[in-house]
Amino acid sequence: MECRSIIFIVVLILGSLFILSCDSNSSDIDVTAPEIEITYPSNEMQLSGIVNIIATASDRRNIGEVVFYVDGDSLAAFFEAPFEAEWNTETEENDIHVLQCKAIDSSGNEALSNTVNVMVKNLLFTANFTNGWLAPENGEGLLFISDLEGNLLDEESWSGNAVVEFEQSPSMEMIPDMISVTTIYSKPNGDVYLTTNLGIPTGSYWTFKGYPYHNNELDQIELDFQNVPDHHGYIISSQWNRRYSISGLPQYPYTFDVYENPADIYFMLNTINSGVQYLWLNNIVTGNYQVDFVNLNPTLSKNIDFQESSGSFSKYLYGYTNSVSFYTGNYLIDYDNGHSLVGTTVDVHYPPSYFTEYKTILYLYGSEDSNDDYYQLTYGDIPDSFTKIDADFSFVNASQNNYQIETIGTYDEIGTRWRIGDYDPYIGWTVYGPPDINQYSLPILPGLASQYNPNIYNGSFTLNYSFLSDYPQLSSYYEMMDILFNSPNYMYDIVNINRSRRRYFDDSRSDGDINRMGNGCDYFYGQ
Repeated sequence: MECRSIIFIVVLILGSLFILSCDSNSSDIDVTAPEIEITYPSNEMQLSGIVNIIATASDRRNIGEVVFYVDGDSLAAFFEAPFEAEWNTETEENDIHVLQCKAIDSSGNEALSNTVNVMVKNLLFTANFTNGWLAPENGEGLLFISDLEGNLLDEESWSGNAVVEFEQSPSMEMIPDMISVTTIYSKPNGDVYLTTNLGIPTGSYWTFKGYPYHNNELDQIELDFQNVPDHHGYIISSQWNRRYSISGLPQYPYTFDVYENPADIYFMLNTINSGVQYLWLNNIVTGNYQVDFVNLNPTLSKNIDFQESSGSFSKYLYGYTNSVSFYTGNYLIDYDNGHSLVGTTVDVHYPPSYFTEYKTILYLYGSEDSNDDYYQLTYGDIPDSFTKIDADFSFVNASQNNYQIETIGTYDEIGTRWRIGDYDPYIGWTVYGPPDINQYSLPILPGLASQYNPNIYNGSFTLNYSFLSDYPQLSSYYEMMDILFNSPNYMYDIVNINRSRRRYFDDSRSDGDINRMGNGCDYFYGQ
């Protein structure tokens, strides 16, 4: 009896242990799926370039693997945190793509993350034209981009204020790191202007900032001159128009166009007996006016040291009635063109107590018939001296298909001006670039360029002149690009000095400003 009791107890204990063992094994079975979420990018986000897709995953035990998917195709897998997958969107179509992740824990349980829909938009270049950069009467403009060998990548027409985008295509054999950007537009008189910026990083977003211009809604006034003293140079200037010469006044009565109403008109005569004198005609509206030069007043003057004792010079002095912005209308208040230096200094003349800021443009030529010059532009106070840029160059090749120069010295930018034929109508192409590009070919013109003038294709561009420019306040070419196109500021509201070395390849020297404005419109002056 006792033996049976013992056996029963033993069986009972063993059975209890077996039951406990089974209960313990059943509690170790993991049937809970992990949790996973894509935390970056967010839904409906626009992406470009290389993007890191970031996910977070957790499990009651351990995460065994996280797999990333793009449009259902596996992108990458990771076996431990952090769970971040690099995605090169440049290999994808510019379209909507679906991102998702899957987490697998150590027990084999799986879970899918949230889906994230993103827009891939890889762009070669974006241009944002603002503030009337392309004047309305100039119609439609053309923007095209090229690689640095000049091969056309894409083209697009636009008008007015607009955003123009050039998309990358995965089918492109190779996406260049740098591109060239060219604008073309024409004026109502048929003149055509092309401007190219070389060496622009691919993917750049540029804002082309227009500035005020006046070429419509003009008023005409008729001027009769009285008591005109003997003189050998004059200026007639309003804020938006000017007429000037180193000889005598034009025949009168003389019609002068003004673009503000009322207008103030500035007269300067370089009189033989009394030197440079001035006269204001204030609050002018449409009509006939008598200008009596018996009321001329003496100007003030400032001496500028040219630090040279030979050669010839040109000077242009402009006055601003406010110092808020240098991109407003101004008055031409002193001018001289191509006279020989006498000594080492030049005087500029200005009326007292009228202007708050000035723009001073100075040229120094080797001689009166010289085909090269040095240039200095100064905004703000009239400078004390003229200083040459510490750079020079010589031509190696002047072909539009293989332009090359050899340079010495320090400079921030290269520039060239090309043209077709004579100036009626004018077809000119200005090229700017960083200092390390001293050899290039003009970009291949797209088919749409012919709408501006058939001669763009019928004739070849010949080199007019080249120049090297220095902006002493800036540290690099790309700092200048940032101010011109990537900031809300205008160039010469920040940078007040520019020096250049210019050399003409042909014999048609002109005295146009070498101003790096960063857009295609010029101030309009009617005369």
